[in-house]
Amino acid sequence: MGIDGSQVSFVDLYGEGLPGLLHRSPAAWHYKPNLGDANFYRESALPPTEPSQPTMGSWKTTLEAPAGFSARLADVDGDGATEAVAEVGNTTGFYDLAEPMPGTQSSSGRSTNAPGYENFRPFEVYPNLNWNDPSLRMVDLDGDGLADVLITEQDVLTWYRSRGQEGYEAGQQVSLGQDNDFEPAHLFSNETESLFLADMSGDGLTDIVRVRNSEVCYWPNLGYGRFGKRVVMSQSPRLDYEGQYDPRRLRLADLQGTGTTDLIYLGEGQIQYWSNQAGSAYGAPVSLANPFSHHDQESLHLTDLLGRGTLVLVTSDPLPEGMRLRYVDLTGPEKPFLLTQIDNGVGGLTRLQYAPSTQYYRRDQQAGKPWATRLPFPVQVLERTEVYDQITEARFTTVYAYHHG
Repeated sequence: MGIDGSQVSFVDLYGEGLPGLLHRSPAAWHYKPNLGDANFYRESALPPTEPSQPTMGSWKTTLEAPAGFSARLADVDGDGATEAVAEVGNTTGFYDLAEPMPGTQSSSGRSTNAPGYENFRPFEVYPNLNWNDPSLRMVDLDGDGLADVLITEQDVLTWYRSRGQEGYEAGQQVSLGQDNDFEPAHLFSNETESLFLADMSGDGLTDIVRVRNSEVCYWPNLGYGRFGKRVVMSQSPRLDYEGQYDPRRLRLADLQGTGTTDLIYLGEGQIQYWSNQAGSAYGAPVSLANPFSHHDQESLHLTDLLGRGTLVLVTSDPLPEGMRLRYVDLTGPEKPFLLTQIDNGVGGLTRLQYAPSTQYYRRDQQAGKPWATRLPFPVQVLERTEVYDQITEARFTTVYAYHHG
């Protein structure tokens, strides 16, 4: 059993900021929680000396699926928690997730020691669509934090605005201005180019991005289903030699936490990525060794496996005794662009050390002190400060701890 994105996939099921593994079978759903980097549990507040190592919990049954039950996971109301959208009879609605956290109760008042889904609520309006259509994407087009539906229909793009728990508005045609260099029928699938939905400018809105070998351009999202004129990225890299370029090796993701989407290409023998500079140009390439085989390329996933707020490339090997994860850390053990040292110029030196909020969340959970509230994504917080007087060699160290989100 490997990570194929359908039966087994990375999902942050409980909104912890730590994507675990969800296995969906006809009989039941099983979840393996992500416990984060093994260095989360070190006793010392000094910088870790051991290399990062992901740790996973054991498989737990999340949902006993009745016969004929079919559901898809979605964050219906944009609160960071995952709901199960399902059809019950002739009505489509969603279930809340009853989380297995000892000592707590769900909204209905029952204990959540046993995981599962509960409290079915029907949508008021729900479009009759093929949700397995490869040309359908869930994406926030208007910046309200709710995932809208974008779908290709013949020669136009149509979007259905999400109204959260109420459902979706009627379909509307997407406006691409007067740009004739765009073919909606080829969206998401083409042999010579790849199209993605990503935030290229860092404004929080999802743009339409087209990637060709030696050219990257995008149509900026103007909000409410409207897109502006095409923007061509300066210094677009040649990703591979002509005849060897393979769009399946391409990935787009914000690797450095700047808010803009970077470009990653999984070449033969090396991984390269180019940082997005404010949606106008690409920086110099960063190259890493590519330990993955040609057969691994399509099964590679970008996810925050270590729970630090940075992405790694990960794949899995299905073995008789279970699943083995293999990964490459693309940005290193520290999140980029954090202030780590201040020199006052007269002998005073202040060093700053950070940790993700997930570290404190998992530590408290392991100690039997679960948080009352939590964050659905990792936040970098100050873990340790050291003020050093370079003249007297005196040091003053402060260590911080955080609880309950």
